[in-house]
Amino acid sequence: MNAIVQVMNDTVSSPNVLPIFKSEVQFRILGELFTHPDLEVALGELAQRIDRPRPTVSHEIARLVKAGLVIRRSDGNKALLRAALHTPVSEDLRSLLSKTYGPLAALRDAFSELPVSHVAVFGSFAARWRGEPGPPPNDIDVLVVGDVDYETLWDLTAKLSRKLGIDVNAVLRRADAWETDDSAFANAVKRGHVVDVIGQRPGAKYTR
Repeated sequence: MNAIVQVMNDTVSSPNVLPIFKSEVQFRILGELFTHPDLEVALGELAQRIDRPRPTVSHEIARLVKAGLVIRRSDGNKALLRAALHTPVSEDLRSLLSKTYGPLAALRDAFSELPVSHVAVFGSFAARWRGEPGPPPNDIDVLVVGDVDYETLWDLTAKLSRKLGIDVNAVLRRADAWETDDSAFANAVKRGHVVDVIGQRPGAKYTR
């Protein structure tokens, strides 16, 4: 347990949603691995999945392996990584990450095969994620930028709502229209709390 505390006790750039971790990168690594307990992944793919630089991910992985939270094994000339699911803290850690990182992982998994350029969470869920005080969100508002048909989108959000146990509400915009959208809604989203799930925000000034 001392090793775990040592990894988590540096609060520089810790995630607002669960600030017990050293950094948001560490939070995303553990979130990705513990919310996908059957996943065994190479370092490069893990860096792509969480959209963070490979050297930064490698540095954090070394700390997490030393702490016993991540298992690394060699497979030829590459290392494969997976969550350490059988430590005294694994079940509690997985429960915490499922409630915080889990919805974003579920959204990314659901939308990753669709023709989207950008998917992001906004509204109260994003505000709590970014550290703004307030009551727990009672839904998840999702901006979807891409060429998804409405029927597919509604079916997908209904499945996500059942899976997550919270209403998932999606707003669909075409990429060209969203870039030039100057409506009250678009400005509120662009200037408010936003958490990216897939892709980059073209020309956006709010932080990831």
